[in-house]
Amino acid sequence: MMSELEKIPKENPFRVPEGYFEELTGRIMKAASNKPRVKAVEKKLFRLRPWMTAAAGLAIITALSITFILVSPGKDQTDIYRDLSFNGTVEEIFSGMDLSAIEEEVAGIISTTGFIGVENSDIIEYLMMQNISILDIYEYF
Repeated sequence: MMSELEKIPKENPFRVPEGYFEELTGRIMKAASNKPRVKAVEKKLFRLRPWMTAAAGLAIITALSITFILVSPGKDQTDIYRDLSFNGTVEEIFSGMDLSAIEEEVAGIISTTGFIGVENSDIIEYLMMQNISILDIYEYF
Protein backbone atom coordinates (compact mmCIF):
# COMPACT_ATOMS: atom_id res chain seq x y z
CA MET A 1 0.00 0.00 0.00
CA MET A 2 1.16 3.44 -0.82
CA SER A 3 0.82 6.13 1.75
CA GLU A 4 -0.89 9.39 0.88
CA LEU A 5 2.40 11.29 0.92
CA GLU A 6 3.94 9.05 -1.71
CA LYS A 7 1.12 9.90 -4.12
CA ILE A 8 2.08 13.60 -4.12
CA PRO A 9 4.60 14.40 -6.92
CA LYS A 10 8.04 15.53 -5.74
CA GLU A 11 8.30 18.44 -8.19
CA ASN A 12 6.27 21.67 -8.15
CA PRO A 13 3.76 21.50 -11.04
CA PHE A 14 3.52 25.30 -11.34
CA ARG A 15 6.03 27.20 -13.48
CA VAL A 16 6.81 30.89 -13.86
CA PRO A 17 7.35 32.06 -17.45
CA GLU A 18 10.90 33.02 -18.40
CA GLY A 19 11.71 36.68 -17.62
CA TYR A 20 8.42 37.29 -15.74
CA PHE A 21 9.95 38.99 -12.71
CA GLU A 22 12.36 41.08 -14.81
CA GLU A 23 9.46 42.62 -16.77
CA LEU A 24 7.07 42.89 -13.78
CA THR A 25 8.22 46.31 -12.53
CA GLY A 26 8.01 47.86 -15.98
CA ARG A 27 4.50 46.55 -16.58
CA ILE A 28 3.26 47.86 -13.21
CA MET A 29 4.73 51.32 -13.83
CA LYS A 30 3.25 51.44 -17.32
CA ALA A 31 -0.23 50.48 -16.05
CA ALA A 32 -0.05 53.04 -13.24
CA SER A 33 1.07 55.90 -15.49
CA ASN A 34 -1.69 55.34 -18.09
CA LYS A 35 -4.54 56.19 -15.70
CA PRO A 36 -5.30 59.88 -15.19
CA ARG A 37 -5.01 61.07 -11.62
CA VAL A 38 -8.25 62.27 -10.12
CA LYS A 39 -8.19 64.21 -6.92
CA ALA A 40 -10.24 62.41 -4.34
CA VAL A 41 -13.15 64.28 -2.87
CA GLU A 42 -12.56 65.08 0.76
CA LYS A 43 -15.15 63.42 2.89
CA LYS A 44 -16.03 64.50 6.35
CA LEU A 45 -15.29 61.62 8.60
CA PHE A 46 -18.14 60.63 10.83
CA ARG A 47 -16.71 58.48 13.52
CA LEU A 48 -19.19 56.28 15.32
CA ARG A 49 -17.01 55.18 18.20
CA PRO A 50 -17.02 58.47 20.18
CA TRP A 51 -20.80 58.66 19.90
CA MET A 52 -21.20 55.06 21.05
CA THR A 53 -18.88 55.69 24.00
CA ALA A 54 -20.85 58.77 25.02
CA ALA A 55 -24.16 56.89 24.71
CA ALA A 56 -22.86 53.98 26.81
CA GLY A 57 -21.61 56.38 29.50
CA LEU A 58 -24.93 58.18 29.56
CA ALA A 59 -26.79 54.87 29.84
CA ILE A 60 -24.64 53.80 32.79
CA ILE A 61 -25.12 57.12 34.58
CA THR A 62 -28.88 56.95 34.00
CA ALA A 63 -29.12 53.37 35.27
CA LEU A 64 -27.12 54.19 38.40
CA SER A 65 -29.21 57.29 39.08
CA ILE A 66 -32.49 55.39 38.76
CA THR A 67 -31.16 52.60 40.99
CA PHE A 68 -30.04 55.10 43.62
CA ILE A 69 -33.41 56.88 43.59
CA LEU A 70 -35.39 53.64 43.89
CA VAL A 71 -33.21 52.00 46.54
CA SER A 72 -32.32 54.86 48.87
CA PRO A 73 -34.99 55.85 51.42
CA GLY A 74 -36.42 59.29 51.02
CA LYS A 75 -36.45 62.01 53.67
CA ASP A 76 -40.15 61.49 54.40
CA GLN A 77 -39.61 57.84 55.31
CA THR A 78 -36.82 58.56 57.76
CA ASP A 79 -38.82 61.31 59.49
CA ILE A 80 -41.54 58.78 60.36
CA TYR A 81 -39.17 56.77 62.53
CA ARG A 82 -37.54 59.73 64.28
CA ASP A 83 -40.06 59.84 67.16
CA LEU A 84 -40.14 56.09 67.73
CA SER A 85 -37.06 55.80 69.93
CA PHE A 86 -37.71 55.77 73.68
CA ASN A 87 -35.07 55.32 76.34
CA GLY A 88 -37.36 54.71 79.31
CA THR A 89 -38.24 51.74 81.45
CA VAL A 90 -41.10 49.36 80.75
CA GLU A 91 -43.21 51.07 83.42
CA GLU A 92 -42.71 54.45 81.74
CA ILE A 93 -43.69 53.02 78.38
CA PHE A 94 -46.93 51.49 79.68
CA SER A 95 -47.77 54.29 82.15
CA GLY A 96 -50.02 56.16 79.73
CA MET A 97 -51.85 53.07 78.47
CA ASP A 98 -55.11 51.62 79.73
CA LEU A 99 -53.96 48.05 80.26
CA SER A 100 -57.33 46.80 81.46
CA ALA A 101 -58.90 47.72 78.11
CA ILE A 102 -56.12 45.88 76.28
CA GLU A 103 -56.54 42.83 78.54
CA GLU A 104 -60.29 42.74 77.91
CA GLU A 105 -59.79 43.02 74.17
CA VAL A 106 -57.22 40.22 74.13
CA ALA A 107 -59.39 38.06 76.39
CA GLY A 108 -62.32 38.56 74.02
CA ILE A 109 -60.22 37.44 71.09
CA ILE A 110 -58.92 34.42 72.98
CA SER A 111 -62.37 33.38 74.17
CA THR A 112 -63.81 33.44 70.66
CA THR A 113 -60.90 31.93 68.78
CA GLY A 114 -58.97 30.11 71.47
CA PHE A 115 -55.32 29.19 71.20
CA ILE A 116 -54.34 26.88 68.41
CA GLY A 117 -53.55 23.47 69.87
CA VAL A 118 -54.51 24.45 73.46
CA GLU A 119 -57.85 23.54 74.93
CA ASN A 120 -59.75 25.96 77.17
CA SER A 121 -59.78 23.37 79.97
CA ASP A 122 -55.97 23.29 79.92
CA ILE A 123 -55.85 27.08 80.18
CA ILE A 124 -58.30 27.10 83.10
CA GLU A 125 -56.29 24.41 84.90
CA TYR A 126 -53.07 26.40 84.43
CA LEU A 127 -54.67 29.62 85.71
CA MET A 128 -55.99 27.81 88.80
CA MET A 129 -52.46 26.50 89.49
CA GLN A 130 -51.32 30.14 89.43
CA ASN A 131 -53.82 30.91 92.26
CA ILE A 132 -56.17 32.95 90.10
CA SER A 133 -59.74 32.98 91.32
CA ILE A 134 -62.18 30.79 89.43
CA LEU A 135 -64.54 33.77 89.21
CA ASP A 136 -61.85 35.84 87.47
CA ILE A 137 -61.16 32.95 85.12
CA TYR A 138 -64.81 32.49 84.13
CA GLU A 139 -65.16 36.22 83.63
CA TYR A 140 -62.99 35.81 80.49
CA PHE A 141 -64.20 32.36 79.38
